[in-house]
Amino acid sequence: MYTNKFLKFFSSKKVQSAVGIIFSLLAIATLIVSLRATSEQQKQSQRLETYVKCQGEWTNFLYQAITANRDASREANAALDELINTISTSTSREQSTAALEKYKAARAKQIQSQNEHPLPEAPKQVCQLEEK
Repeated sequence: MYTNKFLKFFSSKKVQSAVGIIFSLLAIATLIVSLRATSEQQKQSQRLETYVKCQGEWTNFLYQAITANRDASREANAALDELINTISTSTSREQSTAALEKYKAARAKQIQSQNEHPLPEAPKQVCQLEEK
């Protein structure tokens, strides 16, 4: 008895139209939500790609600065070792003076390298995910 009424109710054209409209509206709402989610996903992907590129550029810049400064530091350290060795083993003032001048030149080159190749700012200050 209830089954008959239930079937009769849902077989009515008005009810079928209303159910059709409800399902159509649900489908449209689902489509809109899906499009928005896809759009947000694309924006997030682009922000992440930009961030990763920035990190790569920062790492490359850091590597170049460290390499340049490392080479200059090696030369200055070698000249300092030579100066100390010369002063401690030589009795010649000319040799000591020459070693001191060599060290001064190497140290000046080291300072120049540090000025020309400064370390970059921390990546958390340079590379940030943009909030949109």
